Amino acid sequence: MKKLCLLAGLFLFFCVNVYAQKIQYSRQTFGMMYSDDMQLVANIKGHHHVLCFNLNKKPAIYIFNEHLQLLAKKEIDRKLGSNADVRLIPFNDFYLLYVHLNGTFLHELYRIDAEGNVTPLTNLFQQFVDKELNKSMSTLQLFNRGNKLYIVAHTYYDRIKKMGSSVAQLDKELNPVLIRKVLYDFNGDVDVLRQADLSGNFLLILKTSKGTEEGNALDLVKIDLADGQLLSHSFFIGSHIYTNPAFRFNEKDSSLLVYATVQDPSYSAASKRTVLVNQLDYNLHELTPANLLKSQFRTNTAATYLLFEGASLWLNLQNNIRLQKEVRSQSFPGIEGEDGLLGSNRTRKNVTTGYFTGSNQPTAIRFTVLNKELKAVNDSVIENKERVYDIQPRPFAQFSYRNKAYLFLIQNFSSNSRGLFAISSDNNGKLISKDIAVFDKYEYLLTKMQAVKKDYVILPYTYKNEVGLVKITIE
Repeated sequence: MKKLCLLAGLFLFFCVNVYAQKIQYSRQTFGMMYSDDMQLVANIKGHHHVLCFNLNKKPAIYIFNEHLQLLAKKEIDRKLGSNADVRLIPFNDFYLLYVHLNGTFLHELYRIDAEGNVTPLTNLFQQFVDKELNKSMSTLQLFNRGNKLYIVAHTYYDRIKKMGSSVAQLDKELNPVLIRKVLYDFNGDVDVLRQADLSGNFLLILKTSKGTEEGNALDLVKIDLADGQLLSHSFFIGSHIYTNPAFRFNEKDSSLLVYATVQDPSYSAASKRTVLVNQLDYNLHELTPANLLKSQFRTNTAATYLLFEGASLWLNLQNNIRLQKEVRSQSFPGIEGEDGLLGSNRTRKNVTTGYFTGSNQPTAIRFTVLNKELKAVNDSVIENKERVYDIQPRPFAQFSYRNKAYLFLIQNFSSNSRGLFAISSDNNGKLISKDIAVFDKYEYLLTKMQAVKKDYVILPYTYKNEVGLVKITIE
């Protein structure tokens, strides 16, 4: 196994520390010439499943036990077309596979247990959708909250400029336990639904609006599912534009962290970008004033990572760079219109960079530590080479251990040799990078990483045409 060494440039910015770790690889691998998409479902009663999806072929399930031994391969008796939207929803001892054919009324659901046994639930699920969601053509959102299944669907009513959201909880037999429907202001000509999530008895909605009296806006809306009452908080930015807005819910204190990139409307390569971060309490009152980070995309920055110590998490913001590789796209669930699906799904590409960059493409990566008041206490930049990514700005993964958030990135030693390293901070906000002593000839699929227990993660790796799993334990 090749000893990993951080780039010399890293020593300028980070305290380097090789920490106790255990790396375990699966005893067997499986062959795969090509896959349109690969997903990992970890720790289903101690088993780990790797699912491979190929167009016009039956999805394959490769089952590993807790010791990473490959036990079996099974197939789902259903071929996927190019218009299939596929989602996986894990529970304690099984997971659900949801398949929606875009532009159709068909919604399929399968339950898969730890041994890979597949139980079709499509007939029951379709009956629920047809009856309670008016034969929806849009992709639904499925949530596991407290080991219970929730369904969220959105319908836009153009005549009254309103969005209707339906929230349902289903039991194990897919019978409705509760159904709530709420209505709120939404103009499909200027508004875009960016994110929707469930928190307790509330639905959280994030949307952007163009051309309001006070300028473009970012609106966070909290809707009480019991009585339909609304709370909202808006951020106005004049003629500037919000890109990649999102929010994160902190279960520790029920606060909400809202963040976005603010860009001038020219979209030129020289346009200035600012990062907005704000923390709200559960009633959407500001805990700290909104902070504008104005240097995050300076110095040729391709990606900026913000470590928010108050919630022990990393936030990722990417520059609008050209990428040479694309993998299967993922989209926000579609919005149902009164006369069918409202245009196409709001699509965002799930992309990854290769070893080489494009010409005139940003290459640097910035890491910033924010304290509980959202003030920057540490800011460092890694300058990659002009044509080669020594440290790839993406893909990335994060993992929390002992109240510390670790950011995992890929480090390139050469065109066929790479490693992993993790970045965290000490108690004083100082950035610390740590070697992950993985085998350097494998390619590691960081976007598939899953935390299994408090001290270790599992992710797939590939080598030539073989796929296996690797377990990384922090000790």
